[in-house]
Amino acid sequence: MAGAALVIGGLLVLGIVLTPWQQVGLALAATDSALLALALAASLAVYPLWVWQWRCLAAPLRRVRWPVMAQVVALSIGARFAVSGLGGVATGAAALHAHAGLTPAEATGVMTLDQVLAGAAKLVVLALALALAPLSESLRHATLALAAGMLGLGLLLIALRRFGQRWTARIGGVIARYASDVGQLLRRGVLVPGTVLALAKKALEVAAALALQHALGIQASPALALLAVASISLVSLLPLAPVHLGPQALAVFSTYAALGTPPAQAIAIGVLHQGLMLVTVLIVGVVALGLGAMPSGSKPAS
Repeated sequence: MAGAALVIGGLLVLGIVLTPWQQVGLALAATDSALLALALAASLAVYPLWVWQWRCLAAPLRRVRWPVMAQVVALSIGARFAVSGLGGVATGAAALHAHAGLTPAEATGVMTLDQVLAGAAKLVVLALALALAPLSESLRHATLALAAGMLGLGLLLIALRRFGQRWTARIGGVIARYASDVGQLLRRGVLVPGTVLALAKKALEVAAALALQHALGIQASPALALLAVASISLVSLLPLAPVHLGPQALAVFSTYAALGTPPAQAIAIGVLHQGLMLVTVLIVGVVALGLGAMPSGSKPAS
């Protein structure tokens, strides 16, 4: 991990030195502000869907009020941006326990299902990108690895659903409670809205990427937008800290440059993706602060 971080850091430094900043500045200066605003709106629209999704996932265990879950999600988003995807998951679980009133086993169960649905949405994006544009060998391998990981998690959930109560009766303890809680979450009334909202979030990410392409005057190709979102999704799986400060822009730049976008425009859209994420996280944080101190406003589902 340390070696990978050093390699990426070295590449970033080299990239900064060799970047044609004058041309990049001209490309950014020509950006359509109205389309930038549209991209920001699409990016911000992910936030309420995220809150809605987590409320749906937690509903069989706890009924969490919107303001409380909005702050829980904001904490997770902030950690994902500043630390890593894994840090965001851990922060989300801790916030569900500390602020939404879920037990550690319940919070872990909710985050497990969230990651399964998020992985499934990423696979859908990758499959669409594969159908519309050529993927590099590395992306193909990463897609297969993600598919294998999602299959493993899916089998785990099936086992928890089928044998959770038996494990609870036999072994007790935290693991059995976790199995029982996950079993309660695997219902059609949870999985269907959770899946729809996970896909809707990815659709908004693609819409934001497409708006950024339009804003920079890059050929508005849905395949390019899908590939950009797919590359960000794959980078977010890496245990880098922080994932979104550098590696995300590098992934977007590499995607556009590999498919023939001029270097200055490819760098510019990488910078815009990075800036869009930063502004979105800051706005979400301000909204979360505006909701005031987190109340304990949740109660067990009846």
